Amino acid sequence: MPGDPVPGDVAAAAEARPGDRVPVGALVVVGDGTSSADSRVYGYLPADRVLGVVVRTLSPGRESPGPSSPDVPDGAVS
Repeated sequence: MPGDPVPGDVAAAAEARPGDRVPVGALVVVGDGTSSADSRVYGYLPADRVLGVVVRTLSPGRESPGPSSPDVPDGAVS
């Protein structure tokens, strides 16, 4: 998300320096596999070119909420 630190494994593709933050209007998108074609390959993605819905967010050091968790709104797909 804009303002978040650029992840280390994305920095080279995004041409970012240590301590840089994701710029406004850009997103870092990382797939779940090391072979995913994502920001580790392409760098920043223009936010206006990404179509999707956030169902839940993940926090460092915290497991993601399951479908019966109160953090997941009614009717949301998890």
